[in-house]
Amino acid sequence: MNALELRGLTKHYKDFTLGPLDLTLPGGTICGLIGENGAGKSTTIKLILDMLQRDGGTVTILDRDNRTDLVHTKEEIGVVLGSDGIPLCLNAVEVGKVMAGIYRNWDAGDYTAFCRKFDLPPDKKYKDYSAGMQRKLCIAVALSHHAKLLLLDEATNGLDPVVRDEVVDILLDFARDEERSILISSHIVSDLEKLCDTIAFLHKGRLLLCEEKDALRGEYALWHGTAAQLAALDVRVYGKRVTPYGAEALVRRDAMPAGAELAPVSIEELFVLMVKGVCRMKGLLLKDAYQIWHYAKGVIVATVVMMGAGVVTIMNGVNFFIVYAGFLMGMMPMTLLAYDQASKFSEYSAALPVTKEQLVGSKYIVGLCGLVLAELFAAAALGVASLHWTAVDHALVVSTLVQVGMTTLLNSAVLLPLNYRFGYEKAKYAFYFMVGLVAALMGFGVSANEDGLARNLLPQGVPPLALLGIVLIVLGLYSLSWRLSVAWYGKAEQ
Repeated sequence: MNALELRGLTKHYKDFTLGPLDLTLPGGTICGLIGENGAGKSTTIKLILDMLQRDGGTVTILDRDNRTDLVHTKEEIGVVLGSDGIPLCLNAVEVGKVMAGIYRNWDAGDYTAFCRKFDLPPDKKYKDYSAGMQRKLCIAVALSHHAKLLLLDEATNGLDPVVRDEVVDILLDFARDEERSILISSHIVSDLEKLCDTIAFLHKGRLLLCEEKDALRGEYALWHGTAAQLAALDVRVYGKRVTPYGAEALVRRDAMPAGAELAPVSIEELFVLMVKGVCRMKGLLLKDAYQIWHYAKGVIVATVVMMGAGVVTIMNGVNFFIVYAGFLMGMMPMTLLAYDQASKFSEYSAALPVTKEQLVGSKYIVGLCGLVLAELFAAAALGVASLHWTAVDHALVVSTLVQVGMTTLLNSAVLLPLNYRFGYEKAKYAFYFMVGLVAALMGFGVSANEDGLARNLLPQGVPPLALLGIVLIVLGLYSLSWRLSVAWYGKAEQ
């Protein structure tokens, strides 16, 4: 017997439509309903319980339509809703007495045992419980009247890892009986991965797929490569993530050519890539763009002014001001990170569905964008200056562009890890040191040239291969800096 059947279940709102949903939950199985906030998980459970009026489709619970004798059917359903619903003034003992007067099959012994297992104070009022304790009491109620079907909406939220493991074990034990089944929604995908036989992905009201967990792992895999290789990939990509350091894509195993190197995919990775793709990184970069527009335009203006001064001085072979403008552009990622820390976004981001790699990576992408912008400014300045040269000094042009890139990236590569490790208030001293270092190099250039002008931060006449080597070394250091920042992420707050 199927514990639950949804056929064409639909609910329309002004700005949201759920369904049509088709889902079957056989007896003795556990189905995990995964979806982002607003995907329709709670709405689905409320429609199953006829708490909301459906606009179409059917719901069958334990071989009965959910609109036929639902009071009797609910005797066999254990429910934990995201909004809980226990009266705030009751303590655990009083809750047990209330439920004994509602459920015909109420088992006071089971209820007392679960309350003890969950360390619930018997005389403490529900309103004085922590969020985790409130959730544990609701789970104890759901498990204490010999239900055949559990409908659990975010039931493990608010529980510490030890208690979550205990609840998972209890639910697994519950479903060993072939007459018992569970439909559970959760944002904690790792719990569902341990618990569920079947996974249903709900996204913006649509059921993307509903398959057995092991079948999903065998059907999908992760492919890794470069962004160029991803663009050339001649198979359907179900989700992707591209960073400056590589790309990964969610693909079907049977669609890939023989011999392709694929990595296993977890249920969480499958959900994230299939539903979100790169949208999270786009959101972080959009936030940084807004911050630049509102707060950091001064850095860009100062860069342009410095480049303007560089146009005049580069005519005499002096590139310091152009290179220093690149150094200013390299300040942008640290400036944005300082804003994040000051506004508490660094703390708030821990509650967002983003990884620390994405949070850190957004700043390094901003650094690469700053590099491109600095190089464009430098090229424009050199182009204007070249109009006044009798002959273009190609060596000076190439050396200047390399130095702009070097100072732009090294600024970020040095300062960002220090900022993540020590916080802005301490890392800013490293910035002051770097400003002084550049000034010292300028002073060295003044003393080293007969005309008293700081011409280059690099020695004159550096061979092209050496310049290429410098570029590769700086890019390598930038990549290592990102890894170090990821490792040090959050250390400043500890």
